[in-house]
Amino acid sequence: MTVSDWHPTDDGAPPPDGAPPPPDDLARRREQHAASRRGEDVPHDPYAEQCTLGAMLLDAHTRQDVLEAVSAPDFYRPQHEVVFDAIAHLHTTGAPIDPVTVGDELRRRQQITRIGGQAYLHDLIASVPVASNGAYYAGIVASLAVRRRLAEAGRKVEQIALTPGDTAPAELLDAALGEVGRISTLTALAGTTTALAGDTWEPVDLDPIIEGLLAGTLTGPKAEVVTRRDGKALIYPAAVHSISGEPGSAKTWFGLVGAAQEITAGRPVLAIDFEDRPETFANRLLSLGVDPSLLLAHLRYVRPEAGTTAPQWARLAARARDCRLVLIDGITEAMTMHGLSLMDNADAAKWLALIPNRLASLGCGVLQVDHVVKDSESRGRYSIGAQHKLAGITGTAYKALIVKSFGKGERGLTRIVVDKDKHGDVGATGMTIAELHLDATQSAADGATVSPIFGWLETPQESHDEDGNFRPTVLMKRVSEYLERSPGGSLRAIRMAVKGKGASIDIAVETLIREGYIRVEKGTRDASFHFPIRPFDDRNNCG
Repeated sequence: MTVSDWHPTDDGAPPPDGAPPPPDDLARRREQHAASRRGEDVPHDPYAEQCTLGAMLLDAHTRQDVLEAVSAPDFYRPQHEVVFDAIAHLHTTGAPIDPVTVGDELRRRQQITRIGGQAYLHDLIASVPVASNGAYYAGIVASLAVRRRLAEAGRKVEQIALTPGDTAPAELLDAALGEVGRISTLTALAGTTTALAGDTWEPVDLDPIIEGLLAGTLTGPKAEVVTRRDGKALIYPAAVHSISGEPGSAKTWFGLVGAAQEITAGRPVLAIDFEDRPETFANRLLSLGVDPSLLLAHLRYVRPEAGTTAPQWARLAARARDCRLVLIDGITEAMTMHGLSLMDNADAAKWLALIPNRLASLGCGVLQVDHVVKDSESRGRYSIGAQHKLAGITGTAYKALIVKSFGKGERGLTRIVVDKDKHGDVGATGMTIAELHLDATQSAADGATVSPIFGWLETPQESHDEDGNFRPTVLMKRVSEYLERSPGGSLRAIRMAVKGKGASIDIAVETLIREGYIRVEKGTRDASFHFPIRPFDDRNNCG
């Protein structure tokens, strides 16, 4: 018997009369033997994998759908994973895709022999019944990948259960649930992640960016969605935002008012609700005066009860593509559902990458509704959990601070305060940027089943900082404008020129000095003179 004739026995030992094969080949053969013993117990469909890849080689339109449904690790056969990765790379670079170009890419990677040669790429094409069904074939591949991961998680859970020791049952359960929860995370992260990874590591062409900045034709992002009565917008497109607040702070109503604006204007809104029920969500929008026919036509409501899979993400992305506003309510519930810890920064980053950032990459303004910590010292200040929940925000983070509680038959008022503005178009940190008014004092009309609620976002007339301190923004603007016209004015001259209460004017001057809008120079006899540094814009700093 020669080495090439050797096949391992059930225990992996070579036959007595033959020399063992080389170590690499031995490992490969042992893996093949193990796989053969597992046989069809491992969920996989080689034909579906072939048809998926063949459809990608044939149909450019199908290719994008497949890239959103599966990633390379979803393929069971290693050669199929290699082919998929090569196609995904060529797709991200804009290169033509066919058996010749893919074969060339595989040769460049020294992987062409691993798949069985150039001829195998033509075999993939020949295997496809209908190229336009590629996304359906990919769905089969993705589904079976989930089953394999579930089987592997089951084996790990069994190991956890049988591990000797005195570990507390709660800890064992958390470990087991974590293994199962990671399946949803890994699967949902599959989709477009592979397809996008290739080009995001390439150097960015800065020439048009610098030219645009110098010419003034390229500016920073501007908020466009969820507007106050004066037209100022609070949500950026293609960015992730958050609003956090205590129970009853009307934080969800902030998003609902924005949704009502979009739907009434005939634009679609995607709502992903991890916390409430569809009848509650719909009733709130109806109470805000949204026309039922417009609500049916433009609200895309999703109520998940399990973690996101790759095929589900593909469908979600399709629903979100033309939405300017996406609401995600219940971040605590969403992260828990996906097996992620609220207190772990890495898990917070995973959550943002899982759904919010991917929706933002489609051009959507994504608004997450979150809870705040409940201890007395940090009451109403920060969302529950890891610091990265705030650090990872790419748009604006808001706090909802209750001024007057809102309920049935009552008027409510909530201050919307800026925690962070990534781009600087909305407002300065700590400033009240809007007042959310909710009026439920009106009775329903005869025959109406939904009681009306008047909800709107108003420009604050008297703003406050995050600690509730008075901030006379109207007077600050008047003082700023006066000093632009008459630099070097004394405090007495400012009081005489600016209309308002003397004490409030003093606070306005002090605030402008503290925040770097004006400077003070000492003169003779303890006189002080005030000079402008930069103009105060109440639209960007107070609401």
